[in-house]
Amino acid sequence: MISVPEAQARIVEAVSPFPGQELALAEAWGRALTKPIAAPIPSPAFDNSAMDGYALRAADTAAAGPGSPVSLFVATTVPAGISLKASLKPGEAMRIFTGAKMPEGADAVLKQEEVERSGETIRLSRPVPWGENIRRRGEELEVGAEVLGPGRPLQAAALALLAGFGLERVEVHAAPRVGLLVTGSELVPPGAPLEPAQIYESNSFGLSAALQELGLVPAFAERCRDRREDLQWALAEGLQRADFLIVTGGVSVGDFDFVKEAAADAGVREVFWKVRQKPGKPVFFGKKAEGKFLFGLPGNPASALVCFYEYVRPALLRALGARELFLPALRLPLAEGLKKKPGLRHFLKARADLGGAAPSLRILEGQGSHLMRSFAEANALAVLPEEGESWAAGELVEAQLLPSIFQAWRGG
Repeated sequence: MISVPEAQARIVEAVSPFPGQELALAEAWGRALTKPIAAPIPSPAFDNSAMDGYALRAADTAAAGPGSPVSLFVATTVPAGISLKASLKPGEAMRIFTGAKMPEGADAVLKQEEVERSGETIRLSRPVPWGENIRRRGEELEVGAEVLGPGRPLQAAALALLAGFGLERVEVHAAPRVGLLVTGSELVPPGAPLEPAQIYESNSFGLSAALQELGLVPAFAERCRDRREDLQWALAEGLQRADFLIVTGGVSVGDFDFVKEAAADAGVREVFWKVRQKPGKPVFFGKKAEGKFLFGLPGNPASALVCFYEYVRPALLRALGARELFLPALRLPLAEGLKKKPGLRHFLKARADLGGAAPSLRILEGQGSHLMRSFAEANALAVLPEEGESWAAGELVEAQLLPSIFQAWRGG
């Protein structure tokens, strides 16, 4: 068996970013750029008003004070989207709105709440500094400056930023095709009647949702009985249809665990099998010569989901060209003490409380690899190192933040 860091390192070494493809901006959510994007225009594109108010010349207001207001004639109105040919003359102001292009001759904007208007005249009672309430051309980015770099999945703000530069299409890393193959003769789909000794299949639903957290939709999700010949056919056929095939069940050493043998028959080279962890010790990862990948995850749903987050998710993000591959982690104080046997790294379902002045980490009841209610309540995985045995209440431990919490906590 190998350690968790060694297994993750082997995945990073085995998987390379997928080639680039050009997509419409509206289709590029969650995908990573293949190369930096340079600004084709400055941002802002022109000097514009940051307020609804009055564009004026700062020099005309120098003598203004509470007891000696200055009066200016309102020459015209400047709405957004209009470029006036007329220039501002001394002693004049122009009504202007947020985002409107600054008229020639104006060098400041006084917000409307600070003026008294009577007819076509405004009165102001303080000097207005040069440049007040003006967004300067290129103050965010000049032409040619880097707008966004490669390796960061495009989220809402990034897409809005690129659209603001007039970009219609971008080059991003192609998305891998991912297939799901759930093994187990005892499994039946939800909604079907249960016979004695049967259980409802749930892994395809959990893993499909975990894929959607990455902006991916499985190309297929199918079930296979615990027969070697059935698994051989399903696995070989699945590897033809997908770049990444995720198989659940059949990876341990039982009489009906055939994934390793079927993988070898399909030409998959083992990269690792078995990791010093709990749950999910018998996890399998292999690669075909033509760049296809196979993950064999334990059949118990909690084990399968832990292994997805620790191994499959980083592999897919690597293929997508992302630079940040692993779940973000914090060190948080334990709400209660705990113990474990040394020798395996433990991933425990937990609740991270990040609100208030005293963040904490609470280990949830129901840590069995078959128990999913606690996983549904969890927003973090507590990570206990192999060599550790006991931790006191208040002691700091690593907490990996699950997507539902870290997306909100980090702003998406």
